[in-house]
This record gives sequence, C-alpha cells and structure tokens, in this order.
Amino acid sequence: ANQSGIETMAAFLNPELADDVTKQHGPATIVTAFNVFAHTDDMRGMAQSIRRLLSPDGIFLFEVSYLLDIVDDMLLGTFFHEHLCHHSVKSLDKFLQRNGLQLIDVQRVSIQGGSLIGTAQLIGGPYPVSPSVYDALQLEEERLLNHPDAMRAFSDKLKNLHRQVTELSTDWKNQDKSIAGFGAARSGNTLIAQMGLSDLINFIIDDHPQKVNQFIGGYGIPVLPTVGLNHKQPDYTFILAWIHAKKIIAGNQEYLDSGGKFVVCCPELTVIETGSSF
Repeated sequence: ANQSGIETMAAFLNPELADDVTKQHGPATIVTAFNVFAHTDDMRGMAQSIRRLLSPDGIFLFEVSYLLDIVDDMLLGTFFHEHLCHHSVKSLDKFLQRNGLQLIDVQRVSIQGGSLIGTAQLIGGPYPVSPSVYDALQLEEERLLNHPDAMRAFSDKLKNLHRQVTELSTDWKNQDKSIAGFGAARSGNTLIAQMGLSDLINFIIDDHPQKVNQFIGGYGIPVLPTVGLNHKQPDYTFILAWIHAKKIIAGNQEYLDSGGKFVVCCPELTVIETGSSF
C-alpha cells in the first residue's frame, strides 16, 4: 500500500496513535472498519480512538457479523479465532454511546452469511438518527434477541444439527463411504470440531497456494488442489467454506454428475446431488 502511494501504518489503533494521526493529517471526515471491528480484544480502546479521529461532522462506518442472522440461519461458521464479538444493534447502540459515539444508521446485508453495516457519529453530531436504527431495535425486542432464551434456542438447534450430522456420518461409516472436505477455510476447524468430523474427513480440497499440500491445524488432514476432487471422486464432500457453498456447487458439476454428493450444514443439513438445487 505504501508503495502504491497510500500511507499505511503497520500498527494497532489506540488513542495515542489516533492523536498522532490527527496532529499530522487533521481530523477525519470518514473512518471505516469493515470486517475488523469484531476482531479486537479492546473494543473500548478502538471506539475511543475512532472518536478522537473524527471531525465534528465526521462519520464512522463499520461492518460486523449480525447476531440475529447467526441465530436465525445457524451460522456456526462465523465463530472462529478472529471473531471475538458477535453484535446486536442494541448492544452496539449502548456501547457506542458509552464511548462518545451515536449510532445513526444500520443496514442488513448478506456479507458473511448475514452482516450489519453501521454508521455512527460523535454524540451531538449533525445527522439525525435513521428510522433503520429504531426498526432494528424494535425487531430485536420482538425476537427477544437480547434475552438468554434466544441463545438457549440457538444452542438447542445446534445440538439437533449435531445429532443429524452424527446420524448421517454413522451411516457413511457403516457403508464405508469416502468423505472429503471442501475449503480449508478459517472457520472450517469450527465445523470439523463441532460436528465431530475430524475422524471422518480423509482430505480437504482447496486451491489457495499457501494451503495446498499442507495440513489442517490440529487434525493433520491433508489439503489437496481442486483437481483432486474429480480424481479421487469421494462419495460425499462436506463444504467447510460454507459462505461459498453455492459457488462451489455450481463450479463442480462434473463431480456431481459422476455420482458425488455435496453436504452443507448451514443453516440446515442438506445433501446435494446432481439434478438437485441449493
């Protein structure tokens, strides 16, 4: 980025750095934090840094996984080492206010299976609060999203999903079926662990040059290039890169036409074979 003329600092954002940036460049009209606001172990420090960076009429734009989508669509794959927080509008609204910021707009989008794009300003800033914020707060209240029962229901659905996968994998073992995974994804280990797939998957398909011919951390499952899917023709292929399931299925029709089957578990357990839709 620096070589391309975009001044970039290889440092963690904190209030001191925010003050230095403001002194050198002046206050910011826009600050963005897309797919990063959930990754910090010091959200308070990040929020206070952003507050210091903003001009009086500046806005803060951020994107995070949305808890309601996680609960509704069983997005188990959003839980992994980088995601330290999973946000609701109510919690974000209260948190931002405690740190001198005001949430003024929210948009629900399909990124990462279901995300929230939020806009905030300094408390007392010039922009009115959009009806989208009030609508989201009302929806969460109606859905009891910020009540423990919502998380208990999610846990019950997860247990049921695990039971279904266990029953299916038991059938595979009894029939001596060959099983592969597709996508050495960051969230793949979450699905492998939660669904008990570590002793079931023989290899994982992925074309990323830094992953091919390597092994999945903790399990030692080898990673093979995509050409290995048709070469080895496993009976079932469990899609671990769940976000890209539709693209993976559409791009591997030859595997399906040859009798292979894809398996997806988010939001529900689905087996896809040739001629079926997803």
